[in-house]
Amino acid sequence: QLTRPQLSRRAKEERASRILIISAAAVLGLVVLVLGYGLLNEYVLKPNRPVAKVAGVPIRVGDYQKLVQYRRADYRRYISSLQMQSQQYAAMGEDAGYMLEILNQQIQYSEGMLANVPYAVIDELIEDQITRQESALRGIAVAPDEVDLEIEQMFGYDRNPPTLTPTPITATVEITVTPTATVAPMTLEKFQSDFAETIAAMRTATGFDEKDFRRLVESSVLRTKLE
Repeated sequence: QLTRPQLSRRAKEERASRILIISAAAVLGLVVLVLGYGLLNEYVLKPNRPVAKVAGVPIRVGDYQKLVQYRRADYRRYISSLQMQSQQYAAMGEDAGYMLEILNQQIQYSEGMLANVPYAVIDELIEDQITRQESALRGIAVAPDEVDLEIEQMFGYDRNPPTLTPTPITATVEITVTPTATVAPMTLEKFQSDFAETIAAMRTATGFDEKDFRRLVESSVLRTKLE
C-alpha cells in the first residue's frame, strides 16, 4: 500500500497530466480552427468577395481570377505562335526582313497586352455586366442554340454544309486549271472531339471550364446584338 506522501504525489502527477492533455487538446483545436478558417477564406470567402460592382451587382474575385488566367494563357499561346513564325521567316534570309519586322511588332504589342491583362479583365467584366443589364432592359437575349452555333463556327464546324455540285465539262471547254482535292467538311464527331480536348486542356491550365467558356461566347453574341 502507498503511503500518504506517495498518494499525494501521485494525485499531483495525475492532475498535472490532465492539465497537460487539456492544454495540448486546446492548442490542437486552435490550430485546426486557424487552418479551417484559412481554407474557408481561401476557397469560399475570398472567391466570393466582389472585385467590383455594377449597379449593385457584384463581380466575384473567383470569376475575375479565372478570366485573368484564361486571357494570359491565350496571349502566351498567340505569342508562341508568332515566335515560331518569326523563326521560320528568319531562316529565309534577307528576303523575309519585312515580314520579320511585322511579326516582331506584333510580338511586342502582344507582350504589352499580356502585361496589362489584370487591368483589361476588370474592364471586360464591368463592360460585360453593363451589357447584360442594358440587354435585359431592352428585352435582348441569347438562346443556348445561338451560343452553340457561334462555338461551332469558331471550331470550323458547319451543321448544314452546302452540297457541292460539279460543273459539267463539255468538249468545247478548254481545261487550263489543275484540279485540287476537295477538303472534306468537319464532321460532328470531329468537332465534339476537338471541343472536348480544348475544354479539358483549358480547365487543366487555367481552371476555366465549359460553363465559363460558354458564358464568354454568350457575352460576345449578346454585345453584338445590343450594338
